[in-house]
Amino acid sequence: MLLITAFRDDTRKLLLFQIRSGLVSSRKDAFLADLLNWCMEEQVAEVVVLTGSSAEERIDEQLAGPQVRYLATGEKHEETFKYVNMIKIASMLDV
Repeated sequence: MLLITAFRDDTRKLLLFQIRSGLVSSRKDAFLADLLNWCMEEQVAEVVVLTGSSAEERIDEQLAGPQVRYLATGEKHEETFKYVNMIKIASMLDV
């Protein structure tokens, strides 16, 4: 079972999902495909993923500093993320 909470702000045309449990490895691809299909059907303009990660999932260079990371389909909010001290997700190979 996946625990998700949704937050909606019609004024800002914003819908947030907080996924409060981990994805089961065998189902993560199906979940992401379903989410992507839903976004395309609903003509979602931008997707932003905010995440934290356990220390054992990060490489040494990623252990220091802010622990919240983000990934966005656009760069519209990049200055906001920097202002609140978030780091753009980097590939493990990019660091």
